[in-house]
Amino acid sequence: MYGGLCHAPHIYNEAHAREVVRVSASKLSTPRFTPIIPVLSTSSGRPFPAPDAASLLENIIKEILTGAIQWDKVVQGVLEAASSLGVVQLQLQAFRISLPIHDLAAAVKPSLPQVETATTDLVSWVTETPVNSLSPRGSQQSKIAIVGMSCRMPSGATDTDKFWELLEKGLDVHRKIPADRFDVDTHYDPAGKRVNASHTPYGCFIDEPGLFDAPFFNMSPREAQQTDPMQRLALVTAYEALERAGYVANRTAATNLHRIGTFYGQASDDYREVNTAQEISTYFIPGGCRAFGPGRINYFFKFSGPSFSIDTACSSSLATIQVCLLRP
Repeated sequence: MYGGLCHAPHIYNEAHAREVVRVSASKLSTPRFTPIIPVLSTSSGRPFPAPDAASLLENIIKEILTGAIQWDKVVQGVLEAASSLGVVQLQLQAFRISLPIHDLAAAVKPSLPQVETATTDLVSWVTETPVNSLSPRGSQQSKIAIVGMSCRMPSGATDTDKFWELLEKGLDVHRKIPADRFDVDTHYDPAGKRVNASHTPYGCFIDEPGLFDAPFFNMSPREAQQTDPMQRLALVTAYEALERAGYVANRTAATNLHRIGTFYGQASDDYREVNTAQEISTYFIPGGCRAFGPGRINYFFKFSGPSFSIDTACSSSLATIQVCLLRP
């Protein structure tokens, strides 16, 4: 709901946390869902004070959105809890073994020498568990994960949240062709007798299709003017999607620039066709040919992986996903 950013108190507050849990709050606020095992705060290392599951979830979401992780306090909180309970065995279960888990395991041995410690990688356990070949694959077996998204949809749906609102309301957002596209009155013939005329004056249109910060994407105004709006929107939405995913180049193995490519489904190049005989210049080919759309994304972000422009007409997006799945 809130993209890839987290631990950002300058952006989020308690109201955002309540919004996340509001749908399921009534179901969770029952004795059946009363928390039994304490959950430690990653900011304080102390158990969350929560009388029911809804409150616990709200506290956790609030901390994810606004709190800073202080792992040393978490380690101290675990050691104090283990010591007070007099435990003799400590099982650390983690999704992906990481440095913080190693730090916790290393801290237990000198502080609680009598405690036997073992660590389990839950992801390895899940992926190594035999799965019936006839059963549907779960998310753990999927090769694709959606970690960020962006869009430009008709009638002011300039982001995914606004687009979702349109879907929730079930709105039909068609409208008369805007004057900034073309003069509909000169290209409209309901009788269908005129050549190159439309049977209807209505359609679905995104707002401000030409809105583009050329210098930000290292393009001159002249190049931007000759570049298909689809390519410009591809750059803008790619940037937004990566930003919402919390992407940082070369931070992890998965974000290594040499391992990242662009797979783009697109099925028309109206802009190039319309402008084929008008003011042809240096930027006509890179600005109009579809292959340059995903190529611009790779070039701008310095991705070294493949750049695929895939066209199978109406199934282009699905075919693009299939190509990604077929890659090793």
